[in-house]
Amino acid sequence: PAMTVQKGIDPRLGGVTLQRTRPDFQLTRVLAADGANVCSIRVMGRIIQQDRFGVAVRFAFDTTRRRLAETYGPATEVVDVLRTDAYYADAEEWLEAIFRNERTYAVAWQPDKPLADNVAAITLSVRAVSRDAAYIAVQYRFDAHPSC
Repeated sequence: PAMTVQKGIDPRLGGVTLQRTRPDFQLTRVLAADGANVCSIRVMGRIIQQDRFGVAVRFAFDTTRRRLAETYGPATEVVDVLRTDAYYADAEEWLEAIFRNERTYAVAWQPDKPLADNVAAITLSVRAVSRDAAYIAVQYRFDAHPSC
């Protein structure tokens, strides 16, 4: 995983601290219910530039997917969808289709029971910031509190 959750004393994180385990992830956002319990952690990878075909970002995606599967098992849902009316459907427009919300590329772990580390669900997706730049995002969701 990109981050590991460890018990700690930071009350803003619901009594946990984050330890970075992958240097290729740069931004972390923690959502806590009432500032007491962690509801979700979102981790953003570094932006990959000049990648219209999406080769580099898909490599990063696949690498992260394999690492997540080592800990949490295989993904329960795989989404690789190009809208039927997509304007940007050619291979060199792979990333532009994501940027224009014409393509979705994601996997999810949504089991019936919590995963390791009390994770309720995980989503890994490709997010585009332009027609040739993108990053991967991982969201860990916890059911730590009823208000989550």
